[in-house]
Order: sequence, then C-alpha cells, then structure tokens
Amino acid sequence: MGKKSGSFLSLLTGIALGAAAIFFSKAENRDKTKKLAKETVEKAKVEVNKAATKAKVVTKKVTSKGKKIKSKIKSDVKEIKKIAAAKK
Repeated sequence: MGKKSGSFLSLLTGIALGAAAIFFSKAENRDKTKKLAKETVEKAKVEVNKAATKAKVVTKKVTSKGKKIKSKIKSDVKEIKKIAAAKK
C-alpha cells in the first residue's frame, strides 16, 4: 500500500473519473458539453478581439501623446538655445 496522501489522491481521482464517465456516458450530456465548449470558444474569441482593439486604441493614444511631448521638448530646446546664444 502507498502513502496515505497518495492513496487519498488516488481515491479522489478515481471518484472524479467515475463521475465524468457516468456523465459522458449519455449522448445528451456529450451533446450539451460540446455545445457549451463551442459557446465558450466563441465568447473567448470575442473577448480576445475586444482586448486587441483596446490595445490598439491605447497604443495610438500613447503614441500621439508621445509625439506631442517630443515636439514640445524640441521647441523648448530651441528657445533655450536662442536665449543662451543671446547671452553670449
């Protein structure tokens, strides 16, 4: 006989497999499971598309803000150079 925890785990695994076998033995249950799996996959695809769209929108916003900041910094640097040149 094995360890107590191993035996208990084996018992639980056997119970779960037995319940699954009984559940899937009926054609009605198999059909329900297939339908549920198909619906889940479709929902997951929709959510992935939503996430991809949101990622594109965020990327666009960040890029736009980055360009604005870059141009502001460039103009500030030009002003600083003009002021520095005027002081010499």
